Amino acid sequence: MMDWLHFIIFTVILFVFVISGVLFFIWYERRALARFQLRPGPNRAGPFGLLQPVADALKVLLKEDIVPTLADKPVHFLAPMVAFVPAMAVFAVIPFGDGALLADLNIGILYI
Repeated sequence: MMDWLHFIIFTVILFVFVISGVLFFIWYERRALARFQLRPGPNRAGPFGLLQPVADALKVLLKEDIVPTLADKPVHFLAPMVAFVPAMAVFAVIPFGDGALLADLNIGILYI
């Protein structure tokens, strides 16, 4: 039971860490591109535009999903997961500390 609890807690912590890192790098990229192009950057949501990636994510999540009539519906709904899960699975074999590893693979570097 404790192994499963450890696995779930570490998975949630890793997920939050990776997603927050992605949000920061999106914000940083938008600020840098705005500076390169000599225009105002993402400064609409929150101080210094720090909540702009969160606002963009909410906008995407709340949009209506229109499925084309001739589309394969299961494939249409699973496509985002097919892109997201492998990107997150790479972090499962990266050791973050002693015992802080989701999957202890002997071929971890080949997995990545």
